Amino acid sequence: MLRLGVTRDGVVAEIKVNEGETVKQGQLLATLDSEPAQLAVAAALGEQQQVEVQARQLTRQLTFAEQTATRLSTAAAAGAGDSQSADEARESAARLRDALEKIRATPRPPQES
Repeated sequence: MLRLGVTRDGVVAEIKVNEGETVKQGQLLATLDSEPAQLAVAAALGEQQQVEVQARQLTRQLTFAEQTATRLSTAAAAGAGDSQSADEARESAARLRDALEKIRATPRPPQES
């Protein structure tokens, strides 16, 4: 009796040898069902795409918020606006920057070869 080791858990899809048959070292004895792994990869890739879309949206929002903060600060310095609005716009930009950094720090699944 020989103890076999496999690199991952799974359901046996096909047995390549018969009981009592002589086998060689390294010979493929069985294959595992790859569908669960393929579904997991597809789900991870879908999540990655969603994160990338969110990052693009946040980048656009951040650009707009920074422009708004600059305009309001300039207006407040010239006496044509209030500094409270400029402060709120800077805070909004800072929150968006933090959200974007958080999304960019999200672990990504390995790329398929």
